[in-house]
Amino acid sequence: MNHSYHEMIIGHGKCFSTVLFPEKQEQIAAADYTADYHSAQFLSTKLALEQRGRPVAAIVLKDLSDRSAGRAG
Repeated sequence: MNHSYHEMIIGHGKCFSTVLFPEKQEQIAAADYTADYHSAQFLSTKLALEQRGRPVAAIVLKDLSDRSAGRAG
C-alpha cells in the first residue's frame, strides 16, 4: 500500500499505520515491479506519513515466510 492509500482510505490520518517490510525483496514479474521499487515505495510511504505527522511504525522482517511472520506452519 502506498501513502495515498493510507491518507485517503484508512481514515484521513486518524489511524496508526503499520508497514511490514521484508529484508529479502523479490521481484514480481507479473506486475513488472523490481525489488528496488518495493524498497522505494516502503521508504516513501513511511516518510510521507511521518512528514504529515501521522503515527506510523515500520516492522522489518527477515522475509515474509510464515516462520518470520510468527504464523504457525
